[in-house]
Amino acid sequence: MKGRMTGLALALGAIILLGGAALLLRSGGEKAPEERADVNAPPEAPAWTVNGQKAEPDYTASNATAEVDNATTEEAETKVPVVEETAPPRVVEEDDVVTVGFLDAAARTLVEGFVPGRFSKSGNPATNLSFRKMNMRFGRSLEGFNVEGSESAKARAVLFEYLLTPGMAQGIFRDYKPVFVDRVEETARMASPTAPEGETYTLTVPEISDMFRVYAKGLRRTSKAVRATIDPAIAETVARYIRAARSAERANASFQTAMADHGVGAKEVTVAGSRLKGAVKERDRIKNIVVDAMREHCPDCETGELFYIAMWSYRRSLDSDNAEDFLTVMADSLADLADAFDARSAKLLEE
Repeated sequence: MKGRMTGLALALGAIILLGGAALLLRSGGEKAPEERADVNAPPEAPAWTVNGQKAEPDYTASNATAEVDNATTEEAETKVPVVEETAPPRVVEEDDVVTVGFLDAAARTLVEGFVPGRFSKSGNPATNLSFRKMNMRFGRSLEGFNVEGSESAKARAVLFEYLLTPGMAQGIFRDYKPVFVDRVEETARMASPTAPEGETYTLTVPEISDMFRVYAKGLRRTSKAVRATIDPAIAETVARYIRAARSAERANASFQTAMADHGVGAKEVTVAGSRLKGAVKERDRIKNIVVDAMREHCPDCETGELFYIAMWSYRRSLDSDNAEDFLTVMADSLADLADAFDARSAKLLEE
């Protein structure tokens, strides 16, 4: 599938990355208090590294069953056993950049991040993953992504040049999605997670169903948040935040210089401090505007995740003129994958 990218990768890795399945928001709800922390540079997009790997796991389904009728000795000499195939094997052509190794790694990450109800504090099934964690997980290792480059910046440029090409997401997402859903279930059935007390355990079928349901909810929330970033007003506000953050950085540098210079009087230090305080206040005010605008699209999303996705998406808009198409495909793919996860959750309960 050379020349096509994966919307599933958009959904999970970042994405998520694209994926970014999994990309995944936990619920929030309460507005974060105004921050008064030390001034830091505006968040940077996760650095993509160059340690991609090419993996070729076997995704041929092993669900064919053989049925042999009970037969007498005489019948056995003439009767041929009937072989009934309950489902055709899934065959997928591997993409040149987003390899099936990504599906393996993403499936393992989802299973490892799931917390069955018997081990969660609330008593309900949950996950310790989020869009940010998934993005950082695959942004640092690039596991499953076949990209070349001796420097992370160059590798990132190569990857996004590929991912942001118009019209490439739907093809590979369509091919990879059913295989990925199968792979998540297979991984969960074979997994031996470690309980909080240290012993290993096996996930029951109802718990695997719960896992798919929990991630379906997270995928839908993330889809809403990503779709919100397509709004030009939100993108413009993010740009304002970045400018305000840079102003705060400059004000902080001036204040630190004034504090260290014994030749500067107390009045100048006070003025520099007031300027810094005002810059930080303005930066945080604009950040709250960004989060409030995002929350209108996803009321139950966590504040930190909303802001992170807003910043991440804005940087994608700087990478390409096709960012709107890219983000639309990402949001659609996340919602589509959520539907597939819900369907698998229901199917498992029928066993």
